[in-house]
Amino acid sequence: MALGQAPGLPTTPSVSAGQATGRINSQSVTQTVGRAVARVMICDDSVVIRSAIARILETDPLIKVVARVANGEAAVAEVKRQTIDVVVLDIEMPVMDGLTALPLLLKVDPLIRVIMASTLTVRGADVALRALRLGAADYVPKPSTATIQDDSFRNELLAKVRGLARLRQNTIAPNATPRTAVNRAASLVLGARA
Repeated sequence: MALGQAPGLPTTPSVSAGQATGRINSQSVTQTVGRAVARVMICDDSVVIRSAIARILETDPLIKVVARVANGEAAVAEVKRQTIDVVVLDIEMPVMDGLTALPLLLKVDPLIRVIMASTLTVRGADVALRALRLGAADYVPKPSTATIQDDSFRNELLAKVRGLARLRQNTIAPNATPRTAVNRAASLVLGARA
């Protein structure tokens, strides 16, 4: 039985988010009782934060954490390798920070949705606003390791990931061919820049 599949109900394949960018692979999104499973990557240099965020997200049967990486360079490589709907992206990391990785992620997959995670500081807020201008879909204040299990953070993160994954999946028409999906993605990106 597929992750999140209700007993006795079949899953039907749909156009994967990767097909929108021309990358068709076996990691395609599947429909589960009318809703697709959201494929999420967590990018944070703290293994504790990555694990805690993954545990929160995996409480929802319609969310699957498909990758956990420690820096922006690894995130870009992972998006090239597999279909990902939503990225939870830390801002401050070694090797390649989130602000450097963000435009590269969007270049690889213009329809990917990125949630920036930053600490609650004035500098963090300024950087988060800059990230939103660069194309991030949303922002979530990054909790400390002591407060990561807080219900308000959990509820906010789950709601944002669900909503952004649904938005991405709905952007790709269910009956689209890979070529028309790529054209649609390009028109959305070019239209946003006009």
